[in-house]
Amino acid sequence: MKQLFFNEDLNHFIHTRAINDIDVGEAEILAFIDQYKDSGITDFVINTSASMAWYPSKRGENILDHYEKLVKQGRVRKDDSGIAKSLKLIHRIYREKNLDMYQMWIERLRMIGIHPWISIRMNDIHYYNDKDNILHSDFFHSGKNIRRGDHRPYSNQYDMAFDFMNEEVRYQCMEIIKDALETFDMYGLELDWMREIYSIRIGKEYEGQKVINNFMEEINSEVKKAEIRYGHTIKIGVRLPSTPQKCLALGFDFFDWVENGYVDLITVTPRWSSSDNLMPLDLWKKILKNTSVTLAAGLEILIDSYNRPGRKYMYNSFETAVGTATGYYGLGADAVYLFNYMDGVKGKYYTNDLELCTNPDLYLRFLNTVADNEACYKSKRRHLVTFNDVFAPGINEYAPLPLKLPANQDKSSIEYKYLRLPTGEIDQSLTPYFVIGTEKGIAVDDLLVYINAVRLESFFKTELPMPCNPDLEYYAYKIQNNKKIPAVSVIEMGTAGNDIVIHWAEIRLI
Repeated sequence: MKQLFFNEDLNHFIHTRAINDIDVGEAEILAFIDQYKDSGITDFVINTSASMAWYPSKRGENILDHYEKLVKQGRVRKDDSGIAKSLKLIHRIYREKNLDMYQMWIERLRMIGIHPWISIRMNDIHYYNDKDNILHSDFFHSGKNIRRGDHRPYSNQYDMAFDFMNEEVRYQCMEIIKDALETFDMYGLELDWMREIYSIRIGKEYEGQKVINNFMEEINSEVKKAEIRYGHTIKIGVRLPSTPQKCLALGFDFFDWVENGYVDLITVTPRWSSSDNLMPLDLWKKILKNTSVTLAAGLEILIDSYNRPGRKYMYNSFETAVGTATGYYGLGADAVYLFNYMDGVKGKYYTNDLELCTNPDLYLRFLNTVADNEACYKSKRRHLVTFNDVFAPGINEYAPLPLKLPANQDKSSIEYKYLRLPTGEIDQSLTPYFVIGTEKGIAVDDLLVYINAVRLESFFKTELPMPCNPDLEYYAYKIQNNKKIPAVSVIEMGTAGNDIVIHWAEIRLI
């Protein structure tokens, strides 16, 4: 068994209940947590704050006072959006029913044996381009020179992220952190730098490392004060980009934090648009060797082969999510961290169909499976070639697909291209296949495929369940399961005929 971290989004519970016209009371608040009893989850991470707190905080702005102000201004109508419904519901819970929702969750989690964490989004910029959005704090629209892209006209959403080189930005964030520590008796405090990791003014990232290091030291000091008040240790966790190089290039010197004992948990993760099946967890594990820091691998709800033009976002299935988790374990992760795997209501995940989170039996089976590395190894699953969605200046991006295999009629000089794909251990009961996806009508007879220096010769046309791209044709090559398949496989591909472009690739275990 391993640790399983579960992130509960800032407004998921409120929003999904509000848009379904569920009047939340004590029973609904406690039932939400009770569904996770015996689920395999060891650590439940409650996101309580972004640009403001979603509870009656004493420091800084909070959503309840904000809602009352909006009502006075006439900015909230009965026919307003789901966001307005959410604000009305959380106000009703706290101010009309006097229910302290997050405190109730924390107490219930302890009762059922799950560690309660509080998570702070350090630099949240949702709805950044909507100047009148009712979720924005007053500070979101105040001040000059507080955003990382203020030196020129904004060109993308990350230009709108706050610049932590600015003292007022750090002060506002610290007030939110202090209030959370004063309000909640938590097992751990998570600093979610992945909302957003772009927190240093462009070109100031290396100068910013010292600023962020000092800020982390201040946070650690506040946590130590809270430990004295509550009479127990409080762990500190961070969410960071997938590679050490990206962390440093964006201004985050986690080496300093580890050396000085500022962090107990590092979760490395993509941002959002796809799970990343090739995060260098083996490198992270070696970096953290001889430390007490837990290494968690962030598993996102979305998955795809690459950012195709006109793409439609695809959700993980049981098989693809378990495949990603198993690969993480095979590379040395101490824990899997689930992000955006919240429950569905009335057959819907937010407003979309997603069986993994809306089928209660499948949901519970999934959670218990990804919490257990041995169960993962024995499970039918899919290991997709994916990409990473976090950009850092000067750092190479991992996006191997689409993979173009150049035409060559001379077999002695075929140009081979490579894919690297972690699978973790593969149980003998499973039959592995290497599956590729190409555009329809493309002949693959001249394709040469090797896996771990063994040629795969026979193939057949196949179909894939979702997630996949329905406009592609898929071909499967059987792999011999001889107990010699390594935890990380390397695939070589070349063509002895015409150009072939590989748009999809996976190892499927059935």
